Amino acid sequence: MPTHPPPQSPIPLLLAPTFRFCYSPDILGVAGRKSEWPWRYREFVETGLAESDAEFEAALKVSPRCIGGDAFRAWVDNIYEELLAKHSRPEDVSFRHTSQPLPANDVLAALAELFSVEIGEFRRRRHGSALRAVASRFLIRYAGLSQRDVADLLSMGSGSAVCNQLKALPAKLAGDRRLARRMREAEARLERQRHPQA
Repeated sequence: MPTHPPPQSPIPLLLAPTFRFCYSPDILGVAGRKSEWPWRYREFVETGLAESDAEFEAALKVSPRCIGGDAFRAWVDNIYEELLAKHSRPEDVSFRHTSQPLPANDVLAALAELFSVEIGEFRRRRHGSALRAVASRFLIRYAGLSQRDVADLLSMGSGSAVCNQLKALPAKLAGDRRLARRMREAEARLERQRHPQA
């Protein structure tokens, strides 16, 4: 066990002095000097959780609806059966809303039509323009892209540039009613595209 933090740790703030943790040897599964507990916990978080857990994987396969003991699974199955009885189509019954992401080009095409611009305009850098921020928000939400993917698609350089655009968007929406109205229209259109049967 290390007695000092690894220099390339992905969790640099885990042991920041402003945070207080209760390190229990029972939780860590190891004993040792109390001064080593923070580093042992850190090692547990960084490496121990990354190992595969056969018991958890087996629990995932027992029921498609939940993870838990026999009584809990039976209770959830009863609720599911009651929901099935109330609906004529079994596929209408779900405990969570699922949907397929839209193709990024379809999202951009819908936005281009609503904002009366060419798709290429979303890739152009223009001071004060909200187009890139709007495209970023809808590509993340409806196309399922990450900020890094959006940055690549819109030629924005990095995911942090996308983040900065998204941070500035609420202020632009508050000051521009027309932009806010178009955003609502875009959201409604993309929702219809994502859920055409609704």
